[in-house]
Amino acid sequence: MYSDNEVYFTMTYAPSSVFKRIESGEFDKETKTIKFDKGNLGNTHFLTIPKTSPNREGAIVLIDYLLGLEAQSSKSNINNWGDASIIDINKLNNDEKKMFDNSIVIENSVPELKAGLVPIIEKIWTEEVLESAK
Repeated sequence: MYSDNEVYFTMTYAPSSVFKRIESGEFDKETKTIKFDKGNLGNTHFLTIPKTSPNREGAIVLIDYLLGLEAQSSKSNINNWGDASIIDINKLNNDEKKMFDNSIVIENSVPELKAGLVPIIEKIWTEEVLESAK
């Protein structure tokens, strides 16, 4: 809808995707990213091993690699995926920080809600929005 000028803005968990869409011509070259002063919603990708996994040890090795500095810096590089890293860059030494030079850092990110709050929000949403619209 944004690409077709039907709405004035769009949202994404991956701000670098905006740059790729500008380069491809999908988004107008005047498109800009913004951040909110009081906090930005962030999203974490989760990795899991199915209970029935036939190769649990191999899955642990893969997940350990994916959570490491090398894979996270590659993932967050705007020339690759360009997604936010799970690593707190402020806790890295200077050499490690350099690995994230081509990354987008989402400032003022607020953590995701605790899972226990989701049913409460769904209940309120149902009562206040869905049922009140009837």
